[in-house]
Amino acid sequence: MTHQTHKRYWKMTKIKGYEQRTFSMELRAKDDESRTIVGHAAVFNKLSEDFGGFREMIMPGAFDDVLGDDVRALVDHQSHMILGRTKSNTLRLFIDEEGLRYEVDVADTTAGNDLLVSVRRGDVDQSSFGFTIKTIEWDDDDGKRGFDLRKITKVKRLYDVSPVTFPAYPDASVAKRGYDAHKESRGQSLAGTLNTLIDGSSRDRSDVIAAMASAAGIAVDTVQNILSADINCPPLARLEGFAKALNVTLSRLQSAAEKDGCEYDNEGRSIACGMALEQMEMTITINELELKQ
Repeated sequence: MTHQTHKRYWKMTKIKGYEQRTFSMELRAKDDESRTIVGHAAVFNKLSEDFGGFREMIMPGAFDDVLGDDVRALVDHQSHMILGRTKSNTLRLFIDEEGLRYEVDVADTTAGNDLLVSVRRGDVDQSSFGFTIKTIEWDDDDGKRGFDLRKITKVKRLYDVSPVTFPAYPDASVAKRGYDAHKESRGQSLAGTLNTLIDGSSRDRSDVIAAMASAAGIAVDTVQNILSADINCPPLARLEGFAKALNVTLSRLQSAAEKDGCEYDNEGRSIACGMALEQMEMTITINELELKQ
């Protein structure tokens, strides 16, 4: 591999939040004469191996929003060994009951020809995909299952599908960081839980806080006050926005708030602290207006 080729591959693998997953599903050439290979890059509702305390599952619907992405078919995720591309219609993606299926008209190159021989011989029979995540859900162990479950509900960007020689599943460092943050936040206060989840994100802290403010419909300063525990017991509507921005369930944040002594009425308003929050938000809004004048 030349220095320039290695540099291009390095850039791809340094995409923030980039992950790879591999599945053992049938990968084959359409027939002995065809240069088209077909396989599944991802499988729904299939448990991964143990990632160190948790396992993972890709949920149906996870790829619904990314079929229009400009996706490449690569050999072993290596960007200099391209087989096809959706933009040129030499790679085609489909969703079926099993998962994400692909067809690629393999390029007439050294890498493509070598792969075709290996697939026809059965030496290469696994597929993988490179992606970033939009939303996940955590299903904590109930004491019977023996592991926490990370459900990938939405993929943010699909970069590539790849026939692979060796599985990429053991390399799940991005997922492991998220799990460590999830585990650390158990039993914490609301502010502690939010800060731990933010710090465990693959995004910049300021970007996550901005996303929380936008999703909750409040000012960034208000979010900062909640994170510093200057504001306690935000209404459930605020927590729902935070949960969306942080890719966690509302019940997770509500449980943390209730550990702080927060109580909510049937409409999701904070019984004890709702008025204090409204007054604080009004003060922040007034201060912002005064600064603009």
